[in-house]
Amino acid sequence: MPGKDEKTSSGNDLTVEISSVTMNDSINSPFWNRLKDSLNYVCQREVCFFLFLNALRSSVHPYLGFFGDAKIYALQVMNRVTPGFLDRDLFFAYGSQDNYSVFSILLAPLVSTVGLTWSFFLVYVAGTAFLIFAEMRLVRCLIPNRLAGNVTLILLAMTTLPYAGWGVLHVQEPFLTARLPAIALTLLGIEQLLRSRFAVALVLMLLAAVLHPLMAIGGLLVAVGAMCIAKLPRKVVLSIASTVALTVAAVLLCQPLGTLLLGYVDPEWYAIARRRSPFSYPSAWWPHNWYQIAFSLAVVAVATRYLDRRFTTVIRLVVLVALAGVAGSCLGETYPYALLLQGNPHRALWLLQFLAVPLGVLLLFRIWENGTSAVRLQPADEAHWQWRSGLARLTATVVLVCLMDAFVFRGLGDPFWLRCLVPRWCNGFLVVAGGTLLVIGLWFATKNTRKRCLLAAAVWVGASAATFFIQNDPSRWDPLVRDRRELDFVRRFVGEHWQDQQRDPVVYWPTDETLVWFGIPANSFFSEIQTAGMIYSRGTAIEGQRRALLVRSFEVENMRAFAQDGWFRNWFLGFYQTDMDEPPPTRQNLIDLCKEEQLDFVVLRQRFEDLVAGTNGAVFIYDCRSIRAREVAGMALPQPAWGHRRSQPPRPRRGAGSAERVANLAESTVWHSHPGLLRTRSKSGTPTAPPAVLTFLTGITRITPTGQDRFSPPSRTVGGRP
Repeated sequence: MPGKDEKTSSGNDLTVEISSVTMNDSINSPFWNRLKDSLNYVCQREVCFFLFLNALRSSVHPYLGFFGDAKIYALQVMNRVTPGFLDRDLFFAYGSQDNYSVFSILLAPLVSTVGLTWSFFLVYVAGTAFLIFAEMRLVRCLIPNRLAGNVTLILLAMTTLPYAGWGVLHVQEPFLTARLPAIALTLLGIEQLLRSRFAVALVLMLLAAVLHPLMAIGGLLVAVGAMCIAKLPRKVVLSIASTVALTVAAVLLCQPLGTLLLGYVDPEWYAIARRRSPFSYPSAWWPHNWYQIAFSLAVVAVATRYLDRRFTTVIRLVVLVALAGVAGSCLGETYPYALLLQGNPHRALWLLQFLAVPLGVLLLFRIWENGTSAVRLQPADEAHWQWRSGLARLTATVVLVCLMDAFVFRGLGDPFWLRCLVPRWCNGFLVVAGGTLLVIGLWFATKNTRKRCLLAAAVWVGASAATFFIQNDPSRWDPLVRDRRELDFVRRFVGEHWQDQQRDPVVYWPTDETLVWFGIPANSFFSEIQTAGMIYSRGTAIEGQRRALLVRSFEVENMRAFAQDGWFRNWFLGFYQTDMDEPPPTRQNLIDLCKEEQLDFVVLRQRFEDLVAGTNGAVFIYDCRSIRAREVAGMALPQPAWGHRRSQPPRPRRGAGSAERVANLAESTVWHSHPGLLRTRSKSGTPTAPPAVLTFLTGITRITPTGQDRFSPPSRTVGGRP
């Protein structure tokens, strides 16, 4: 007698047996069964799985601190906390993109309370947890298969998901920017759209737009489109869409009208901005960037047929908005309207490339299940069934490999924290292997749910804390550590020789810009990160390019000292309009630089004997005011007068103005930009843990206000008063 899932028929002694074999039943091995049961068991306890994903994320992609764009946001927050301190800095001199976000406004009170380093770390941990929560909500809604959902979430936790051009931008970045909470809110909004909760989705999208408009505009357009389709008749929707398309075309084609409504970027401004940020222009993208986009479109298009019908409208709108964003960026290169260039419409691709991961995993599972649910012909056609099953599995494997290559390995192949520790070709393998071992070890260690939760929480907290504190000693892999050793000397020298109470000094030091901003502290004359917002301000673009050409010999010499990546080096060499054959800096280059009226001090490792104002044997400080005065008067240039042989300590700096508040807020510490840490020093100069950690270890539950505890150095005078 056949079972209830079997049908038999007889004809010419041929027995046909139809059996439904799923992916879960097609593999029979103790390892697979235990791993499958473990993941399914954990899936039913979302809190435990949430802690596990956070542990995996913090282990595979540890927090990098003030790295990349995190420096910009840290600078913007400090400008809110200490108004007027950075008025003469190039980044703020002509306006900045901080005017388009409330991120710095929201973070300023916390920074004033616990300090910049701790604030960014705590908000990053909370923001990452919020992002993982949003991913879980979206994946659970999108993929009904629990095992496929678990696999998707583990993949998402292990990759940074690069998108758009050059792999510069990532959906999940290991440092804090306004993009992190904006992306999480947008994903929650998409999840609410899939559940047809349009009002909640629209509110979430608007909150994301307040934090980071460029990352939220794509999701906001999807929400508006989904609401119109759901609430309005089809003819009305088509009429609105046609009207919008015709209006946009008319505005773009009519240049006077387009210039009036969208603004205009003149050729000089456009050329400078393109040299500085070529990854924002589709014509400069690499071939594999287009491969990622094409693969995402193919995966989403094929996987949509397996989705619930109420989901397909939202997914199709995501595809439409992403394609419109790429088209908008391409049109921005043809029609240089300010809104098309400043809006970066191609950033809408992040949502498409994110959704391609869960939809790709769903497609993989569907192909596998469809291939192994076959008609078994016994016994004559058993080989035919095996061929069909093998072909389906081969197809699924190819899809998985393409998915991993397009998203996972592109995001794991060059993790920042492994860049200088191991050869680059094996970075991706190490990260994937480490993540796999963590998955297996964590869930095979115990079957008790409570113990698993505690273990996952311990790994999450331990990995986060370890990556935070271990960066206090970055000498093994941080190329700028040699400059941090000289920071105390530079700070003392500037404090000794700067007496102007009306403004803060401007310093040029070709090193990590956070050493200048928060280590000295002072305004920076020029750094690469200051030019990131050139497309938003013509004044910043023109002045930034002028200063870049003025200091390029010093910057290229700095590149020679640090073996930077080839593509990264060539990127900035194009901005400096030179190559690695640029002659070394000369005495005349320094004199020309010091002629800049707004520049007060230059810190270099090159020695020009007759111009040195102070040295400790490793770095040489040049007082531009003295050089300008001597040049104007035609007098002899100064000889070294302040150096490392001087035994008496310098006098306390007076009249520091708002820079004093920055120094106190930063706890008079040594900054670590690449790791993103402040190394607190005691009065004796011995490195100590940050005050919040010390108070915690001594049993004090209240965080001691920054700059008021016994571990901070004596504060300097402010405005001539102690």
